Amino acid sequence: MVNLIIINFFELHHSSVWRFLWELETSKVYTLIPFISINNNHDEPYTILSRQILITKNSSSLLLSKYINTKINDTFDLYQMNSSIKFNVIFKYKEIEI
Repeated sequence: MVNLIIINFFELHHSSVWRFLWELETSKVYTLIPFISINNNHDEPYTILSRQILITKNSSSLLLSKYINTKINDTFDLYQMNSSIKFNVIFKYKEIEI
């Protein structure tokens, strides 16, 4: 089953990612695809920020938040987007079998 969590852009910092990771099951491994959406709806057009990322509950929230923020900044630069645009970061994640 694929799960989605929506994080307001202005909340995407270490503690928001930490809270997300904390909710994951301890013995499980997940794939994560971070993307941004202006409409807050994964059925509408959106921008994928990176390829799938393997995560666990013990993943570094600091490293993950820095990586995603870098990807957001790269996206803004690449598409010459105005930084005042309001959008949401959406985590699409799924448990995988190892």
